[in-house]
Amino acid sequence: MVDSNFTKKIQDWLYTEPKTDDMAISGALLLQQINPRNLMYRRWISLAASRPSYIIEKIEYELKKHLKYRLNGLTLEQVRRLDQRVVPEAEKIITEGVPENTAGAVHDENPDEVKEVKTLGKRPDHDKLPDEIKQIWVENGELYKQIKAVFEELKSMENLPSCDRYDKLQVLQSLDEKYLKQMERYDNYEIGTDYENSPQVAIGTARSYLSKNLQKLQELKAQAESADATDQDKSAFQALLEKMQQRLDIIISANAPITDELKASYQAVGLKTEPHENTDDTEGTEASE
Repeated sequence: MVDSNFTKKIQDWLYTEPKTDDMAISGALLLQQINPRNLMYRRWISLAASRPSYIIEKIEYELKKHLKYRLNGLTLEQVRRLDQRVVPEAEKIITEGVPENTAGAVHDENPDEVKEVKTLGKRPDHDKLPDEIKQIWVENGELYKQIKAVFEELKSMENLPSCDRYDKLQVLQSLDEKYLKQMERYDNYEIGTDYENSPQVAIGTARSYLSKNLQKLQELKAQAESADATDQDKSAFQALLEKMQQRLDIIISANAPITDELKASYQAVGLKTEPHENTDDTEGTEASE
């Protein structure tokens, strides 16, 4: 769980202007607390004492980088796990999400592989599908290209730590989720059924609402908890929190999977991720990150 008090210390450091030489050491210590095993950050503490004007811009850049994912409710370790999950998922989509049905491919040694490729290929009854379902195939073709492009960008950055790749990982995660959600809808559509009112669509709609509004809720929460917060700020936060909880409850009641990263993000803004979750949240220490 992200320590919001520590996140505020980072914000306070970054928002303080002008930055004095004395701030170099405090900034370097913040970085070491974020990642105690980073040898570069340890060296920067010495540099901050001997050459503060040289190192302070680098410290500021690194703190901004770490603040970004922390404001999204993630710890450094969770960003690493996001990297470990999202990139292989995209690679699987690229490998298996071929733009044409390859049912005729020869995979005699592995019958399951033929089935998997068929699932992600164009349906034999594609021409009989409603136009809105056919359109999914077209849209996913474009998504496939975007996923491949972002995946290649991340591949070129594979020597960088996960926190440096965070922006691209966020984009790739969003593309992966949308692609898989739409392909599930395409694959599972039954001609003659009212798919739009099915549980799958309700879950998908709820996930989409949560994804679109999570960052806004984070911002409203920060404002509602600030020293100069008004009653209107607090009401706006509470109103959106309730709406998002309703959507999350749809997913929970359907026993649909929620990743650990998403659970952490939801919990960080006050959402309950279990049907009867204890409201007394506790946070680990910053050193545990």
